[in-house]
Amino acid sequence: MNKKDGKYHVGFITSDSETLKDYYPTPSEPHLIPKELPFTPDDQIAVDFLRGKGFEVSYFQWGQDIEKLKKFDLVIMRSPWDYSHSDESIHKFIKWLDCLKSEDVKIENSPHFMRWLIDKSYLLDLEEAGVPIVSSKLVKDIDLVQTYASCGAFILKASISAAGRNLFLIDSAQKAEELQPEYNELCKNKTFILQPYIEEIKTHGEWSLVFIDGIYSHAVHKKPAPDSILVQAEKGGSVSFSDPPSDIIEFAQNNLPKITSSYNPLYLRIDIILTNKGPLLSECEGVEPEVFFRASEKSMELFYSN
Repeated sequence: MNKKDGKYHVGFITSDSETLKDYYPTPSEPHLIPKELPFTPDDQIAVDFLRGKGFEVSYFQWGQDIEKLKKFDLVIMRSPWDYSHSDESIHKFIKWLDCLKSEDVKIENSPHFMRWLIDKSYLLDLEEAGVPIVSSKLVKDIDLVQTYASCGAFILKASISAAGRNLFLIDSAQKAEELQPEYNELCKNKTFILQPYIEEIKTHGEWSLVFIDGIYSHAVHKKPAPDSILVQAEKGGSVSFSDPPSDIIEFAQNNLPKITSSYNPLYLRIDIILTNKGPLLSECEGVEPEVFFRASEKSMELFYSN
């Protein structure tokens, strides 16, 4: 992205301004408020840094005419967070991504990479490639009571979702029975991922490691609220900035080539849970992840130089 011979116009793909009201401020960071909508606070860090280097940076809301993206020297998919708010917007966003594949637009990350990662069934691909993941199975129209009886506590999450939407913890036969009607209705339009409930998420939380152009940049440690399993700050989770144990970093670095393959993404967030069996990959975020640039000053130098 480093261009020294003249102005370089960068476009950040975002959601609309109203969407950010659902995310900021958070209980753990009440001071974190967007300054220049619709950029998120982390987007703003990157925007200010790049402008300081002489770049022209502006936003572009996803879903608009792709032809207009061609005015940018580089387009970066950053925070189209509202795409997952409804089935209609999900389908629209996927169709928009598919159109990007065939257009002459320089965009990060690759539309093919994002298209793969948008559906959590990619976890099965990673498992086949030898990445230790949280055990995952694609399901549709299952009996929740029977599943609980045979598996114990488990998690259901829509295969295409974000920010904890359509995610359920079934930890009792009563809850399984109560959720069955809602699950049946959702299954008309969705496929779900079934995962075992990992108790360590309550005690150890989840580590999110951010890689920029394949280089480890920084990490955040997220823990859910006492009465929740959701680690997202806007859902009451807590966020702290620190480097994880060395085995977590080593785990991510060792498995990174299996994840990125030939795509070479500009940015990637790898979410990891430390269990009694060792580290397990929970999710990979390469479409619209919160990348926590505020956690590390060096992240911007990496972002700029690559």
